[in-house]
Amino acid sequence: MKTLIKNTMRAEAIVGLLCIIATSTFAYIPYYKPFPAQGKFVLFKDMVSILQYFESQRGNFSADIDIVLKAYHECFFTDDVPRSTGLRRPFVAIEGKNRLLRETVARMLADKLGARYLSVPPKCMWSLIHVFKKKSLLRNAFFALSLYPAAFNARQLLSIGTPVVINGYWTEQAAYVIDKMYQRTRDLPRKGSWIYDYPRDLMVPDLLFYLNEMDNRVNSP
Repeated sequence: MKTLIKNTMRAEAIVGLLCIIATSTFAYIPYYKPFPAQGKFVLFKDMVSILQYFESQRGNFSADIDIVLKAYHECFFTDDVPRSTGLRRPFVAIEGKNRLLRETVARMLADKLGARYLSVPPKCMWSLIHVFKKKSLLRNAFFALSLYPAAFNARQLLSIGTPVVINGYWTEQAAYVIDKMYQRTRDLPRKGSWIYDYPRDLMVPDLLFYLNEMDNRVNSP
């Protein structure tokens, strides 16, 4: 109970600040050139690479992959709509490691802005989050794939003038993978590295807030 109250109080303070920023900002962020990461942990940079990975794993997981892909395709229940580049309602992403705080902030901000609250994975794929083993590349690919129908849902809402606040998005997934790839802070790629680039085929939020918390990791060999 104390933890819940503490997170709620923190969320209220954060939401107050975010409302000021979100209601006064309508920014367009361009897409960037994708680039695949290599090694044990994979940072998927486009939908094609995700689908190719699923196809490469059909030998042992064909039935599970079929279930996931069927649900994925059913998420696109109508024609897609282009994203307006003019003045419109914002698409805001709330990201971070603390799931409870992230969800609380996202829901409160959506309420304050009169926005629709969305989450990742979207409802059309939510029941499948346990299909693949935790900390596996298949699960990694599943969450990366789920971003695309989430973005589709956001575009549908934006097209009718409804602002969107989404709980979790690409930066959060990228941060997880990068954290696994580089165990020491000093080994992180420099600012401007391709690894921080957004996938070119994924809609970028107008505003992104990453709820960062202190990491007690010791920066040592």
